[in-house]
Amino acid sequence: MNRAIYRYMIFPAALIAVHSWLEAGSLHKVWELRLDPIIKEPAPLGSASPHTVNTIRFSPDEQRLAVVVGIHPIEGSFTSHLLIVDTNEPGTENRQFELARGVFPGEVDYPALLWSPDGGSITVSGVVIPLGGGKECSFDSWDAWLGGYLDSHTLVGRLTPAHVDREHPNSRLVLFGSNCQREDIWSVDEAWLIQDVSPDRGLALVLQAYLGHVGLFDPPKGETLLVDVRRKQVVRRWSATDLMPHQVRFAEGGRTLCAAAGGVRRYAVPAQCVDVDTGKVIADAASVKRAWSIVPASESSRVVIGQYRPEPDDKPTTSVLDCRIVWDFRTNQQIASWRPEVQKWRYPIGSFRHWRSNPSVFAISPTGKYIAEGGNGVLRLYEIEP
Repeated sequence: MNRAIYRYMIFPAALIAVHSWLEAGSLHKVWELRLDPIIKEPAPLGSASPHTVNTIRFSPDEQRLAVVVGIHPIEGSFTSHLLIVDTNEPGTENRQFELARGVFPGEVDYPALLWSPDGGSITVSGVVIPLGGGKECSFDSWDAWLGGYLDSHTLVGRLTPAHVDREHPNSRLVLFGSNCQREDIWSVDEAWLIQDVSPDRGLALVLQAYLGHVGLFDPPKGETLLVDVRRKQVVRRWSATDLMPHQVRFAEGGRTLCAAAGGVRRYAVPAQCVDVDTGKVIADAASVKRAWSIVPASESSRVVIGQYRPEPDDKPTTSVLDCRIVWDFRTNQQIASWRPEVQKWRYPIGSFRHWRSNPSVFAISPTGKYIAEGGNGVLRLYEIEP
């Protein structure tokens, strides 16, 4: 990190200066920012909270936060806002962009919000937004799921198939330039889902999905692949027996991958981290039961594991988030843990707009030193100590 993040002692309308410790774990709250005075559009009528906080990402240098806020229904869809918040001066003027296509709140298996490695642009909802000026561009015409940046000017994505052929699966990975134009395409005869991209290594992590029927107690299916999209090569494969991920992400600048298996009943296995070059397991978080999700610090050995508790036996395939745990896989130690608040929101599409809820969204900074968390109209920054 280039500059220290200062703990504020000022009290403007939207900013609350705080120096408090969470009861569970070593998270020191640095500041708290109320978003209602900042957002240029009021929260929708009937909302259970001022504004939802939908997703958060740190910039590569940790000096800024990209935050998607709000659900504003329009005909057949909804809109959201993108805020750029300075981590050192969160109470100052924050840049705001309107997103014609909104982002749902909560953790998802695909990256809804991406920073370019140089911090010069943000990709959200299929739109590239240059922060230093320049023209926005959109991937709507390609109908692509974006996986991440290979470098500051190249994105890798997967074209959405018109239909899924279980007998003859096919996937197309595409390289896009910063102007959203296609530069190259790689077609494979397998069902691939992009999990993460490492700009440090120029590699991508892909799940090869198994499209056949899998019973609740059947052995796991599918593979995890490390691929070089530019060279159109598979660098390494892990079988579902060796690595059974629900989510798999890069850590330590692409030198390590960390995976959470998710699963239910007898296939609930610990999160683990693996050396990318050797394929050997570095450590597993055996003390964390039912590690359903995992979010690593991109340049550090710290990860945040979502530990879930199972529902009763009559609902064996559902789970509820119990707590989030900061784990260092190099020391194999749990550093901190906390139970997030829940934010409620109304589904914005269709005639029956039912209520949903999800834990507050969060992000861990690239160095693993900070946690940003948001929900119910409030954004908070914590420092992980030590």
